[in-house]
Amino acid sequence: MAVIIHDERAYYAGARRNIIANAQKTFAKTHEDYEAVLAFIANGRIFDGGSFVSYEDNFVGSLAKAYDNFGKLSEKQVAAVRNSIAERAKRRAEWADKQAALNATRTHIGTVGEKITLTLN
Repeated sequence: MAVIIHDERAYYAGARRNIIANAQKTFAKTHEDYEAVLAFIANGRIFDGGSFVSYEDNFVGSLAKAYDNFGKLSEKQVAAVRNSIAERAKRRAEWADKQAALNATRTHIGTVGEKITLTLN
């Protein structure tokens, strides 16, 4: 039986949309940290008042574009995202340690609610 396609562009757009949706489902089932990866690459998209406009011109933007176009990332891309997430967490921990050390050396001047006058040189 022959298939009659009334709107060829719509047919191929729908087929492509289904292929990407299936790839995204497979990607989600394959990677246990799927949500963290998607949260990381979400920063690569540029929105204008809630509407998608384009992609950032950097590594994260290229990852977001690849995911949107193909529905998945390669294993090397996922490894790079995981590495970036780990590095970010490491840097944040270092910053928190530095801030805690700085806060430990700080002291309060005066009492709460009391005005003081300081002369700066």
